[in-house]
Formats: sequence, structure tokens, C-alpha cells
Amino acid sequence: MTMTCHNEGLVSVIVPAWNAERYISRTLRSIMAQTHRQLEVLVVDDGSTDGTYEIAQAFARQDSRFQVLRQANRGAAAARNRGAAIARGGLLAPCDSDDLWHPEKISRQLATMRAASAKIGFVYCHSVGINEEDMIIFPNWACSTVAGDVFHRMVEDNLPGSGSGVLIRREVFEAAGGYPEDLRYGDEWQLHIAIAAASKCAVVPTCLVAYRLRQDSLTSNIPGVADDLARTTRWIEKTWPTIPEEVLRRRAYIINRYLAFLFARHRLFGAALRCQLKAWHHDPQRAFGREPLEFLLLMLGEGLGLKRYYYRFWRKPQPWMEIAQRPIKSLCG
Repeated sequence: MTMTCHNEGLVSVIVPAWNAERYISRTLRSIMAQTHRQLEVLVVDDGSTDGTYEIAQAFARQDSRFQVLRQANRGAAAARNRGAAIARGGLLAPCDSDDLWHPEKISRQLATMRAASAKIGFVYCHSVGINEEDMIIFPNWACSTVAGDVFHRMVEDNLPGSGSGVLIRREVFEAAGGYPEDLRYGDEWQLHIAIAAASKCAVVPTCLVAYRLRQDSLTSNIPGVADDLARTTRWIEKTWPTIPEEVLRRRAYIINRYLAFLFARHRLFGAALRCQLKAWHHDPQRAFGREPLEFLLLMLGEGLGLKRYYYRFWRKPQPWMEIAQRPIKSLCG
């Protein structure tokens, strides 16, 4: 069998893109601005019918590190896998076509990876949530500091918060089987679980990613989201039948709370309440802390159309660009 040799110093950035013309220029500029320069950027156009391909091609003409691929629409997982299959780097860095990176994102993660043991299969970082205008509306979208053996915690919750916040060793990615192409939503979470089952992780406890919370994203199909997450739960139970019941209960709590958030964002308040009650059924103690007030504020904020998730409604959202242009710091807390 012929073994493919990969450049261990090269980071392969993989950008799946489908009808992303509104955002992809901002995304690719944030990748182009990375302080770590040894990159290849693989944009995989997943059957777009708008100007996505032409925009990406313009970046490829401007910067020789960029390459654009096209395929029929098969979903983000298939696009990511297509990019990974031809990537030359020993490290993979996926980035969704509407998310943004801080200029030091790759360099910080790479330094952490190099300082860690060879057993570290991936490095993740903190992220904020931004709206369609790049304003920070969710300052603590993903702020976990869990590192090392995180398998159970990854089953419970997608610690990186999105598919754009990880740096993955290629051999670990390949051993995990890549992204599951039968899922339209949550494919990155299932991959993260598979990787965490086989390797340890490290974290850069700093905000390096802006995750875009769009009203028209895949998560707007909330029944589809719930179905794919349930399928992943069944996959977990089949693959690791001895996983502790409390881990699965915690996962059910996290999923139902997330679904409540999605329903509230679409002003489906009855469905949001039902999901939140299901979440508390799986973790009753949460119903007696701050969470009921936070849920009430979520419903109130959505009802008023504020779309802000720090509950200081009088404070104007901060532009992500201001964060990206100054020395980095954690925004979580």
C-alpha cells in the first residue's frame, strides 16, 4: 500500500461553501489575514447557484495559497471530506463559509499543538456569536476550558461550539473516518466525539472565532436539527454501549436546551418552553438556579426582537472587527 506523505508544517484550511456570496468574502479575508502564513486554503463549492464560486476564484487569483473546487450539492460534510482528501497539510483547519477568524487563530492553536504531547489530536479555542452584520450578540458562545481526555464531555456538549474552532492532526481525522455525510446538521460534533474517543485535546482559552448566528442557516430547520442530533445519540449508544447513563442524560439536557434556544430565536415560544422543560427533566437541579431567569430573559429578548444574548439590553453590540484588530483576550465570563 502506498502511503501519502504530508507536509507537517503546512496547515490545510478547508472551507465548505454553498450559496455563501453574502459572507464568504469576509470569511476568506479573515483566513488570508492569518499571521501564520504557511497555509493552503481549499474552498469547496458545494453546488452553489449564486456568486460563491466566482468570489472564491477571485481570491485564488489574488493569493496562490487558495484553491477552489466544485462539486454537485452533497452537503457540508461531503465538501469538508473532499477538501481533506486532497489537502497536503499535516494539520487540518475547517472553517465554515460565514464564520470569521481572529488573525492569530492558527498561530495560537499551532503553538499549543507543538507545545503539547504527540497524544494531542486536536486543539480548540473560544468563540463568540455574531449576527449578519458581524456584531457580537453572544459573547460567550463557546468558552469551555476542558482539556486532556474529554470524551465524555464532548459527548455531552460540542466543546468547540462549531466546526470552525478546531485544529486537527490529519492522522487523527483519518482514523476517525472524517465527517459523517449522512448528517446535514451536527456532522462536526460527531467527528469531534470520534476524535475525542481516540486522542486527547488541548484548548486555547481565548476568543479566536466568530460564529455566525443567522436566521436563514441550516439550524432554521429545527426538526431536522433534532433528528440529526437524535441519530448521533443512537450512534453513540451503539458504538460505546457502556457509556455512563449520566453522560447521556447530560447530553439530552444540552440538546434540549439548545433546541429551546433555536425555537425561541424563531419566536416559537411554546415549542421553546417544551424543550426547556425537557432539559430540566434530564437535569432537575438546573430548574432551581439562574437558568429559569436566563430562559425568561431569552424569551423576553426574542419577543422584543432584540436578538442579544448577554442580557444587557441597553448595551450596543460590539463589532467583531474591533476585537480582531486589537490584542486578543477572552471574552467569556
